[in-house]
Amino acid sequence: MITPSKSILLAPIFGKPLRALPFHMQIGNIDAITFCLGLNDTFLEFNDELNRLLSEALALVDADDESLVNVNNITDHTTTEQLTRLRIVCIDLLSLALTKKEFSNSQVRIRILSVFFKTLCSRNAKIINAAHNGLKRVLSQNSKLPKELLQSGLRPMLMNLSDYKKLTVSGLEALARLLELLISYFKVEIGRKLLDHLMAWAQPPVLQRISLQELESNSTIQIIVAIFKIFHLLPPQAHTFMKELMETLLFLETNLRRHYSSPFRKPLSRFLNRFADYSIAFMKEHIGSRNYGSRFSYFIGLDECSNLRDEFKKNIDSFMELIENEANNDVKYSILVNIVESLESLSKYDDEWFASSGDIFKKLGKITMECMNYEKSSSVSSPIHFQLDQSIERLQNVYTRYLKVNKKKFSNVIEFANFLVRNGIPVIQEFTTFLLEDVVKAETAETAREYLDQLVQFVVGSDNNLITKIYLLHNAIIPICYYNGLRKYEQVTMLGVGEEDAPWLLTIVDEIWRSGTESPKLESFIFDKYRVELLQLTSVLIQFFPDRLIKFKKEIIKFCWNFISLEDNMSKQVAYISTVYFIKAFGAPSKLIMQVFVALLKANHGDVKYMVKQSLDLLAPLLTEESVPHAEYINWTRRILSEDGFSVTQVTNIYQFIVNHPDLFYSYRDQFIPNILAAMGKLTVANNAATENQILAIDLAEIILQWEVKCKFESENIAGKQRSEIEAYQDASSREVSALENTLEFPGKSVSNESEADVDKMDVDVHHKLTDSGPPGLPKVYSVPICQRDTCITFLIRFACICSQRASENELGRRALLA
Repeated sequence: MITPSKSILLAPIFGKPLRALPFHMQIGNIDAITFCLGLNDTFLEFNDELNRLLSEALALVDADDESLVNVNNITDHTTTEQLTRLRIVCIDLLSLALTKKEFSNSQVRIRILSVFFKTLCSRNAKIINAAHNGLKRVLSQNSKLPKELLQSGLRPMLMNLSDYKKLTVSGLEALARLLELLISYFKVEIGRKLLDHLMAWAQPPVLQRISLQELESNSTIQIIVAIFKIFHLLPPQAHTFMKELMETLLFLETNLRRHYSSPFRKPLSRFLNRFADYSIAFMKEHIGSRNYGSRFSYFIGLDECSNLRDEFKKNIDSFMELIENEANNDVKYSILVNIVESLESLSKYDDEWFASSGDIFKKLGKITMECMNYEKSSSVSSPIHFQLDQSIERLQNVYTRYLKVNKKKFSNVIEFANFLVRNGIPVIQEFTTFLLEDVVKAETAETAREYLDQLVQFVVGSDNNLITKIYLLHNAIIPICYYNGLRKYEQVTMLGVGEEDAPWLLTIVDEIWRSGTESPKLESFIFDKYRVELLQLTSVLIQFFPDRLIKFKKEIIKFCWNFISLEDNMSKQVAYISTVYFIKAFGAPSKLIMQVFVALLKANHGDVKYMVKQSLDLLAPLLTEESVPHAEYINWTRRILSEDGFSVTQVTNIYQFIVNHPDLFYSYRDQFIPNILAAMGKLTVANNAATENQILAIDLAEIILQWEVKCKFESENIAGKQRSEIEAYQDASSREVSALENTLEFPGKSVSNESEADVDKMDVDVHHKLTDSGPPGLPKVYSVPICQRDTCITFLIRFACICSQRASENELGRRALLA
């Protein structure tokens, strides 16, 4: 398409010298020639016009900025960007021309290459990249360069290496670019020279002064980093610098007070990754050093060190042999920490390898126990005291990662939890989160059932650790049941399918509810905790799966009732909660309901008051006429208030129950208001009354107000009903009087005055008898006596006045004023 019109295209480009055109025209013309020259069947020929254009492009690359632009515009940003772009397109054209066989001018070729070498020392990174790519393209076709060209091109850089003060970041970057292309022309001894210069820059006083500054912006640090970036480009024999480079890194970070990370680690990681086998060999020699081990684990965790990770995985057995054969316990501990940190860094990259590394973690767990035992008898100066806890946390973190990639081997989870709990190792948050996200929140009910089968088998095992049982009940079994109970599976549940019960449920029925092995006579702190967890599990199952458990209700109530006689208040109240859940789900005789209710009312221990409140709140809906005839709960409530009410703190649970369920006591409020008024004063009489007592007192006052409002509303309704019934009754009475009068009249006969008077009297008596009796069956409405109202109002006024803050600024004070 272009060939027929090439004269029209090329005439404007070759017609004028490039320097005579504006920058954007120069860039456009060179881009056009580069495009045409890059075509497979290009129509361009290396004639005088094209050679002249190449010479002009070469001159533009080699020229200084001052010779290309007005001095006044040299600092202008737009002009600088245009100059940079112009040089880049010129370099692209020249490098393309050098790759063409038709380009046979050897002198121009050498001159172009020398300019490329010179351009590598430019301060502009884009120009350096363009020159580097140009040289790379040329060397890909012919890797041999004339000796004179190499000497002239490398001389400026090598001259700078003679004096450390002449080193610059741009010069070192140019040297690194040349090493990438011409590594065969350099000797490994250049690394020795660079190390010497590095140590000349890194004097301890200088480093200690720099440590107080931001490292990345310091010129000395930038030069040191640029030196480190060169070592991975040196010839293969450069692995001999391994020890010196690691020692130099340790020296630099120590004097700069940077022990976690530094700008030198990333460039050095490329050297370690290139010589991964030598890096691993060096690490084996220094595996007992925490200084080297912590840095080695850091390098393994870098993205650039894939070869180092692969080599570490190949040699992991060798590292394990080193730690197993180490006789010095302090060194063994250091090796343990280094290996664990390295595995933690590795865990982010290779799930497949991790999934097959269970044996390694078992060995590490065994060695960890040896170190924990050694810590107890080690000297105060031993470093094990400072880092053992941290290394154990890291090991837990790594093993949790292992568990995540081995979800099918759930037995590992139980074994790991048993290992931690049995040895008194604090469980880290990551493992707890794993239990919640991957075990408790299992994707399907079938998976949850599989987990529960194994968990319950461990719990009922007589030889297993009791503390581990408690941990698994609290953190796995109960949460799984609760979570799946909330999900409400319709057809398939974790308790079984159809009429067939899940194995874990049958195990609980046979080994826990029915066996009776958990005798209440065994009283100790740990046994009480175990019983509490079993009772909580029972409560959750009853709450969410009553239909499935109805056939086991006899075993359940016997199990719960068995622990009500315990001395431990916590265990006893948990047993009551389970019993109340049972009553709510399956029903119970009124005698049993009242027995539980009375026991809860009498439970006045402060450490279980919230559990008592929960039980009473669950039991409240069952206190109906159908379940408890004759309002027997009212009589018991009054009786306990009378017996124990002398100390208001002994019956706060009762008053709290009245506050939470006022409708149960509304019809009998006249029997409780005097006690409530007396309790309100006792709850707040002390100057330092507890906040919860003050809240309860205000709640009680609001209950009285609530009852009065409800009473007023009912009184208005009853008054209206009474008026309508009285009017209807009076109409009926009038009709009855009229009918009676008619029966007293004697047709055809005259009545004497005396007889008429008697009849009138009888009529009046009958009328008064009927109207005075009123309509039968109208209810009486109780109203709080005026003296009790005064007592309540006085309390509220006093409370608002004695508030430590202004009543309007205090929540309780505002409630007292509004009441």
